[in-house]
Amino acid sequence: MGFSSIASGCPSLSAINLSSSSIGDIGLEILTKSCNSLIKVSLGWCENITDSGIQSLIQNCRQLRELRITGCSKVNGIGFKGCSSTLASLEANCCVLSTDLTEVLSGGGLEYLNIAFNYHIMGYGLAAIGSGVAANLKTLNLSGCSFVTDYVIIRISKGCPFLQEWNLASCKNITISGWESIGLYCQSLERIHVNGCLKLCGRGLLALGNGCKRLSVIYINFCPLITPSVIQFFRMQREDVEIKDPPTFLLKFVPGGWTFETLSL
Repeated sequence: MGFSSIASGCPSLSAINLSSSSIGDIGLEILTKSCNSLIKVSLGWCENITDSGIQSLIQNCRQLRELRITGCSKVNGIGFKGCSSTLASLEANCCVLSTDLTEVLSGGGLEYLNIAFNYHIMGYGLAAIGSGVAANLKTLNLSGCSFVTDYVIIRISKGCPFLQEWNLASCKNITISGWESIGLYCQSLERIHVNGCLKLCGRGLLALGNGCKRLSVIYINFCPLITPSVIQFFRMQREDVEIKDPPTFLLKFVPGGWTFETLSL
């Protein structure tokens, strides 16, 4: 069935998975004009989609709540301008989002944001997350984002008070001031991923434990400054916090590229 047939035959469609399909901007525009009740859309690895197509989706489907654009290499984010506040979940990992996230965050309703392995977003762009437009965020994945600095961490810690899970895996430039700001401002934080954070030290780990009162799980490995004695001392201070290895991922090939899939243990 072609995209036009879907559009004409399923006007009340609420969810669609077009991952790794050949759909382009024109097809997405036709689809979303007819199926304007879409709530959940997956466009992962759709190489023909650009910001023009995203703009059609955003403007036509004003009830959209969940969107996946993983691996969409021609989307830089400007198509999100004027986004509806209903958009609560965005999977945009392995993308090429531009240096400024203002348009991506413009709706103000995001509760879940995954921009892992985006190498084009500079520090000031990431800091926009903490400007107030993403104050409702509960889950944030910045793993593999090499431009994450203490400045970014401080801004987000202050601007996103409801964060419950924060993935900072392989963010190698966070130092003590960043970790202390998380402990000071992230009072709702329950889970944090710090594996591969090369500058995390004992003082930083204790700042998380002493400050984040609701913390229940820390995912940690490959942190050279965290010795067994540091872990032991932390456990004495926070017996209620579970220290675990991070979730295991499988690198899986899909048409158009590679993606990460969590393995059930």
